[in-house]
Amino acid sequence: MTSWAESLMLEVRDRGVKVSVVMPGGVATGFGGKTATAADAWKLAAEDVADAVSYVLGTPATMLVHRLEVRTLNAPPARG
Repeated sequence: MTSWAESLMLEVRDRGVKVSVVMPGGVATGFGGKTATAADAWKLAAEDVADAVSYVLGTPATMLVHRLEVRTLNAPPARG
């Protein structure tokens, strides 16, 4: 995905078109019909990812955020 996005970005940025890739780590969502549980407490909230996307969209016209990796500060619990 990032190679395709980078190729697209290089192709269209001279026309003022921004191509950004937001890569979140683990996110606690209801995607796939799952309900977030206490075991998901270490994950990002969907609102965290939305804030990152909002930041990218709010950048000045002269600024391009091509790749933004967003991860939780908390580590996932150790499996044992």
